[in-house]
Amino acid sequence: MRRSNSSLNMLGLYTLTRREQKRFTAVWTQTILAPLVSAALFLTVFSFVLADREVEIGALDYTLFVAPGILTMTIIQHSFANTSSSILISKVQGNIVDTLVTPLRPIEVVMGYMIGGMSRGVIVSVSIMIVIFPFIGLYPQNPVVLFIFILLASS
Repeated sequence: MRRSNSSLNMLGLYTLTRREQKRFTAVWTQTILAPLVSAALFLTVFSFVLADREVEIGALDYTLFVAPGILTMTIIQHSFANTSSSILISKVQGNIVDTLVTPLRPIEVVMGYMIGGMSRGVIVSVSIMIVIFPFIGLYPQNPVVLFIFILLASS
């Protein structure tokens, strides 16, 4: 029986996405904890360097102004790093053939890698918002818009 061209291979897409998620959660100290520490260090350095200058942007403290930028930088950097490193490591190790010979169309392969990268970006951003943002007093006013922004930044 032949598969329709309009339907996605949902099982294959799920399997590739799940493989990507397992790949970055297996080394969570490098893929989730390290960006959290890095963002905390960025905020600490910027806060200490500019603390004596009393820099304010409008009515905001400089730390509150720069924190969303650091969050965005982290989301973009790590969602891209997930997909690019996965493809590159598969090529270097010689197991990219395992992905290429599967009955997945190119759009399904791209979506699988993209969803895996997006999930890493979302997990990293949520961990930053839960751990770091309360210490600086930054709370989202509209969580739905923030979540949409995180999804768009990580895609």
